Amino acid sequence: MFAFDAERFQASLISAFALAYAERVLVEGFEVQDTMPNILAVSPQLAMHASVIHIHLTSAFRRRPITIVEYTKPVTRVDDKVLLTITTYTFFDENRRPWGNGLPYQCPSCKCVRPWKRITPSIGRGSIVTESKFLCQSLKCGYGIAFTKPNRSEIILFTQGYRKSNDAGGISTKGFDAGGSGWLVSVAAEPAESL
Repeated sequence: MFAFDAERFQASLISAFALAYAERVLVEGFEVQDTMPNILAVSPQLAMHASVIHIHLTSAFRRRPITIVEYTKPVTRVDDKVLLTITTYTFFDENRRPWGNGLPYQCPSCKCVRPWKRITPSIGRGSIVTESKFLCQSLKCGYGIAFTKPNRSEIILFTQGYRKSNDAGGISTKGFDAGGSGWLVSVAAEPAESL
């Protein structure tokens, strides 16, 4: 099951998402979890509008298609552990939606509209980026705001400004003034004993 977290959800924005899902999962038979990066890549209109929440049950059933020889055999479980898994995909853009958070439309201090400028941290090439800082560009204000990467998130990248970092689960810059975008992926699993 899929859910979307926009307050005023616009259903027309999921058309590319629904078509890609139908093609990759229903027609071609791929697992949803394996093909989600491809489905999200063709859904740019949905990216800035809503996060995608995928709710599914996982168990010890096989994840591959059943072969012709196995059609006559009954499907058996290896064990009875069933989990309810909730995966949230949140779009991020370094300049417009840092770490999945929308920038305030107005500066809380001086009330200027869209005054934000991203401050490039003074880090070297290949340094790990886990925080994004913005300053109000108003002449007398200088109000700052910072966003940090959520702790338990993986990253699906779509632009060339960053690359994945293996050490702290963050991303590394490829250049000194690079910006990037992609999806933050967070997974929560709960035992579904009552199901």
